[in-house]
Parts: sequence; structure tokens; C-alpha cells
Amino acid sequence: MKLLWAPIVDSVYIKFVGRRKTWLTIAQYSVAIVLLVLASRINDWFGRDPDKLWSPIGSHHPVNIIQLTIMFFVLTFAIATQDIAVDGWALTMLTKKNIGWVSTCNKVGQGLGFALAFVPLVCLESPDIPNKYFRRTPIEDQGLITFSGFLYATGFSFMMVNTIVMIFRHEKGSKLDRSIRHFVSSCSFNKMKRILCRSYSSNIENIANVNYQSGVETDNKVKNSKLSILDFSVDTASYTEDGTKSQPKEGEMNERGKVSMLNTYRALISIVQMKPVAIYIIMTFILMMCAFSTYSATNLKLIEYGFPKEKLGLFGLLFLPLDFILPFMFVKCTIGPRPLTILVITLIPKLLVNCLFIPITHFTPYFRISTNDTLMMSSSSHNSFSWAFYAILTTAFTLDKIASNLIFVLHLAFGAKISDPVIGGTYLTLLTTITNFANGLGSSMCLTLIEPLTFRSCNRTEIFPGLYSNSSVALVNITPNVTCSGNKDCTGATESCVKLFDGYYVQVIAFLFIGIIFFICFLYPKAKYLESLPLSKFLYDPTVRQCCFRHGSSSQPKIDASDSAIISDNNTNQEGYTNIFMRSNLS
Repeated sequence: MKLLWAPIVDSVYIKFVGRRKTWLTIAQYSVAIVLLVLASRINDWFGRDPDKLWSPIGSHHPVNIIQLTIMFFVLTFAIATQDIAVDGWALTMLTKKNIGWVSTCNKVGQGLGFALAFVPLVCLESPDIPNKYFRRTPIEDQGLITFSGFLYATGFSFMMVNTIVMIFRHEKGSKLDRSIRHFVSSCSFNKMKRILCRSYSSNIENIANVNYQSGVETDNKVKNSKLSILDFSVDTASYTEDGTKSQPKEGEMNERGKVSMLNTYRALISIVQMKPVAIYIIMTFILMMCAFSTYSATNLKLIEYGFPKEKLGLFGLLFLPLDFILPFMFVKCTIGPRPLTILVITLIPKLLVNCLFIPITHFTPYFRISTNDTLMMSSSSHNSFSWAFYAILTTAFTLDKIASNLIFVLHLAFGAKISDPVIGGTYLTLLTTITNFANGLGSSMCLTLIEPLTFRSCNRTEIFPGLYSNSSVALVNITPNVTCSGNKDCTGATESCVKLFDGYYVQVIAFLFIGIIFFICFLYPKAKYLESLPLSKFLYDPTVRQCCFRHGSSSQPKIDASDSAIISDNNTNQEGYTNIFMRSNLS
């Protein structure tokens, strides 16, 4: 749904507000309103007692599933819209040499936001942590904050941040920005305000200069996109009598980047069919499948072998700082000339780290220290683990975080590098959709195949050792049963189904060999090939109709005289933009 919605966000906007600010403002204020509505009704929809704000969910009346589903759908939809608008704006906001910072800002922002929102909510909303660490006198069933109060604070924060962005962040071609700057400059007529705002006005002037330089480079980016010739009506007054083109007015170049909704959908379909983009999509799918398919199964296996899920959750909180520290360490890789090659090479360490969890999960029960007399509940809260196991697990998770973060930022950096700024939101949404689809499909496939790939055998126990002399029992024991899938297949009274080799281990090892084979035969050679291409090969050319599924003569769309003048001027400034499919077809 997000991929189908992205072309609308790229092509429909209010000119007075700005192309990206239009949707960013709508999305941010929508999120704030939904959060405030949730805050006012969340306890009632959760089925909690009105007099007991920390009571269990559904303790007073049934949970209102329908209302919660509607509200969270609207919330998710608004956040997805915001993501599209921010991705598209980032491509034109940053200069060419800093475009690699898109991935760094994305990852740092996500990690920092998750840490500032999730950690305080979990720690302060629960009664246990405040009673243990913050209160002298424990209060039963009462935390320091309520969930509704947290939603109120978050909703007002969204409104405040969005208002600040609207006022202080300039967007090229936005008349609203000029009105705001005029209002701010009018404050200088008042002496007191001039004294108070002197440093502020200086900062505004510096920001305006930086924004102007960024705007010039943005115009160059839009000019280099062949999509800029779409839906641009040429005014005859823009040309002199001798046919020479007059100087465009302020903001006119921004109109060149306006593409209709229908043409944006056409561009999306054509981009997928371009050979370099298709190769990169296949590479992304293979890489994400091999690297992250077993990630969700790893945590489940640790819990299955006795590691408490509460402590596993605390491990996740422990590594949150790495999410906004590691991206800064990888900046040289993201803004460098070969992010895709480094991305592909990182796959091998990631696969080796995945294999490291095989012995860790297998030997988890051996590190368990029981503080209870009975061992019947191996996953009970009465079990703890040695410090050596915590050190091993911390090392493994740290290595996994490093490899995963590097793959994420490099993938997004290369995507930002090749994306067409005219439809930047749609282009980046396409790449992230492929990534999310590969991760989701890989995780589902891994969890589904764990049991079928697990090897088991029926072993005899020594509960009734005297029965082994009985011939009838002997007949049961010699029955072929090496493929048992559970205790019910072991029919003997003295038999139990024992797991010989976990299907999780089979998949981790299989993905290791598959990843190495694809790395040697496909991923690394294609990464070198894609990085050797000019960026123009990743841009959709609307003057050439092409399809990677049909190899035939291309047909040119009908173009009138005025549009042909723009195309000629655009092609003059963009030599070497001939599509790779056309060259291969003609050859």
C-alpha cells in the first residue's frame, strides 16, 4: 500500500506550502491528533477500570478491537506518508557530496527516537521498576506515568516539532517560507525585539544563505533528471523571437520537477523494468534473505533453550545506544565512492555471525544455574546464567549489531545515491519495500521450515530396564523411527523422541553456503558493474519507451514542438543518458 501511495505524495501538493512540506505537515499533525485521541480514550478501549489506570487490559470490560484497529491504521498510514515525504525531501535538501548522510540520519533518528520513547515508557509505566529503584515506599500497582499521559506528551511533542520545522526549515519554491521570513524580519523595526533577536536574525540569515546554495544544487539535480520534461507547459513568452530561451523566473525550475500523478505511476513501472535497477532489486532481495531470515528464529531458540524472554528484552535495550553511535562510525563508507561493494562484502561477516549463534543456542542449557530444587521448569524465572554466558551473548549480539547496521546504512546510502530527485519519495519507497518484503518473507519461511528440517530419533530410556528382555518390546525398538516428528511417533513404553539436529541450525548453515555462492557468482561482480555505471543509467528517461521483458524496436512518444525544444535542451546538457537496454537491443 505504501508503494502505491508514494506516487501521490510525490506528485500532488500545495504550491504555496511547498512540495514536501505539504505532506510532512499533514502527516505530522495527523499523527499528533491521532495520539491525542488515543490518549483520551485508550484506557476505555483497553478495557481497564476507570479508577485503576494501571489495571490489566480487559479487566473491567472487553477490549475494543475495532476502534483500536481503526486508530492504529490511521496512525501507521500517517507515519508512512511522513516517511515518503522525508525521503523525497532529503534527496534535494542535501548536497551531492553529503547525500550519503541520508542513511546515517535515518538510522540515528530511528534509534534515538526509539530509545527516548520506548525505554521511558517501559521503565516508568510499569510499577515494578519505580518501586525497586525510584521510590522509598513502594506503591502497589502504580507506575510513575500512565500510558495515556505518555500519549498526551508525545502528541503535543509532534505538534511542536512540526511547527518548528514549518517555520525554520526552508523549502525551495515555498511561498509560505517567504511569508514567514518577511514576518521575522519585520520584528527588527522594534528596538527591543531587535536587541532580543539580534543573534537569532544572524542565524536566520546564515540559514537562508545555506538554503540558497542548497536550492541552486537542488535545481541542478532536478535539471539533470529527464523526468523534468514531463508535465512542464512551456510558456511562449519564455522564448524570444529568435528562438533563444529567456532566463527562468524564480521558482520556475521547481515547477520543472512537478510530474503528474499518472506519469509518476508510469515512471515507477518503468524504473522497475530498467536493467540496472532490476539487478539491484534482485541483489537486495538475495542479500536480505541470506542475512536476516534467521534473525527472528534466533531469539525464539534462545527462549526455547531456557534463556528468559524478559532478560532477552533487556538485552535489546542494552544495545539501543549502538543504533545511533554506529552509523556515525560508518560515515566514510556511506559517503564514499563504493558503498555497494562494501555492502556486499559485509554479507560474509554477517553470515559468519549468524553461525556463531549455533553453538550459543545449543549450549545455553549448560550455562544455566538453577536456584530451585527442581529442574522440571527449565525456563523458569528461578534459573539464572553464568557471567561467562552473558559475556559470550553480549559479544555475539554486538557483532551482529555492527554487521546489521552497516548493511542497513550502506543499502540506504546507495539507494539515495541512485534515486531520481524528481520522484525521490517513490524511488526510495520502492527500494525499502523490496527490503521489507525480503525480510518478512525470509523470516516467515525460516519459522515455517524449522520443524520439517529438524532431525529426531526415538531413544530408549532406562525407566523399565527389566522390560528389555521381553521380545515384544524388542520388536518395538527395532521399528524404523528415525524420522519421528514428536513424542507421539515413539510408540514404545520406554521410548522418547530426541532432537538430533535442530532445523534452525540447518537453515543457518544453508544460508551461509548459499550466501557465499551468490557472493562469488553474482553479488560481488554485479556490485562492481553497477558502481561502474554513471548515475544517469538509474534515471528513467520518458523520451524512450523500454521494457526489460520485451526486446524489440522502441517507439518514441508524440511530442509537440514546444516540448521538443525542452527535450533538445535537456539532452544537450545530459550527454550519455542513452538507456542501457536500448544499446543492448540495437546491438
